[in-house]
Amino acid sequence: MLLIEHKAHYLYREDAYREYCWSVDAYSSWQPASFIYLSFEAFKNLCFQCGLRLVHTSKISHNKNHFPWRFEQDLQFKNYEYSGLITRITDLKIANEIKKALSIGKNVIALLPNEMLGLWFSENEDRLNESIKAAFELGIKEAEKKINPSFASSKDRVWWEEIPTNTKGRLFITRDSFLSDGFFMDGYGKTEENLKKIKELIQEFSIFKYPMLSANIQNDMSIWPCHEPLNLLVDIKNHGPTLEYTEIQLDLPDTFEPLGSIERVMSHLRTLKKASFAFQVIPRTNGKFKDFLKIKITSQSGEILPLHFSPMDVEISPSYSDSLRRQNKQDDQSLSKLISVFKKARLYDEVKVLPELVQIDVRSCISRIRSTVEKLVYLVLERKAIKLREKKLVLAIAELQNNRILSSKSIGYLHTIRVIGNLASHPNDESLTDEDVRVVSYALSCVVEEMINKGLLW
Repeated sequence: MLLIEHKAHYLYREDAYREYCWSVDAYSSWQPASFIYLSFEAFKNLCFQCGLRLVHTSKISHNKNHFPWRFEQDLQFKNYEYSGLITRITDLKIANEIKKALSIGKNVIALLPNEMLGLWFSENEDRLNESIKAAFELGIKEAEKKINPSFASSKDRVWWEEIPTNTKGRLFITRDSFLSDGFFMDGYGKTEENLKKIKELIQEFSIFKYPMLSANIQNDMSIWPCHEPLNLLVDIKNHGPTLEYTEIQLDLPDTFEPLGSIERVMSHLRTLKKASFAFQVIPRTNGKFKDFLKIKITSQSGEILPLHFSPMDVEISPSYSDSLRRQNKQDDQSLSKLISVFKKARLYDEVKVLPELVQIDVRSCISRIRSTVEKLVYLVLERKAIKLREKKLVLAIAELQNNRILSSKSIGYLHTIRVIGNLASHPNDESLTDEDVRVVSYALSCVVEEMINKGLLW
């Protein structure tokens, strides 16, 4: 997702409407729906669909008082690098800001301030002349004809043009009202032709003269349990010229265990095309991790390519096993419930060593119970003629649930055994005790009881 600095008031509809209400109240003026031609919220949403996130940095402090949720949303991007700029051409100071942005490779949409001049400065010749002078400074031809105090009409046709530059950045111009909410609303300026022109502008605005990539995680999440596999799906989008070969390297904190390679290769990625890949990690420590995933992309020659990757924070919560072990029902110390149920199922040999094993090696005891669960689950699925695409316990439990073979209660017990069993089977810092054995023992006995009652074991 590319970040775009939006300095033209107003990015948000609420801000434009507040200004409208104040103007009507202060001057007793009649301004029918003028705020919809000063707001860019619909344009912001369309840009987001195209991989551009508009951030109104000049309004961040203002938002803190009126819209705390929006303040937090904008603030997280305050110190990040922006790839583009959207602003009105109002004076030479703004023109110089635009030229500076272009010189360092930012694409710019410079808005002709017609709606703003018509609404607030319709008879202010100095303001008009300042805008025209600034436009000439940017190389806009016939600026005196293009800039004038005027109001948008439903009959207006959207137009835009690119102004040639000798800089890394690209410069586009259009009327301020053409990108406003009014041209996204029926009965005002919305037409299929106008919408098509706006989309064309966004597409060109998101293409750079030099290599430029953006990355985004599709399944964005804010909290995830410790020791549970986390699947991440990453999208890489090319906003520059076609790339023939690139290498991707992922960087994770030491407490995140990758399940597979952290390197990827992309070949022949065309302009505005997207490549996706998935990878899996297991967080081994709970806590808050800011911007926990970093991505580096290099060309075939070894050059590090510009990449814009929106920050992603995640909170790793204590593992499911903590709550399972504290709150679940337990068997007694001799595992009598488990033993009696397995005798009834004529499977006593599977568990007869457990009461002694728990006194010697807790982890081995839990692993043995987990292995017994796997054997029983696979047996039931085989008798039901259900095939697994991959022999994994979590997938087998899902099939039991999807085919309604066992109740939700037993499915929950199976996951209890799976989660605690994983702690016993894989290296980690978790301390396991005989209480954990009694939890999984009770869970297994309940599952087997249901299997017996449903005739699934004979």
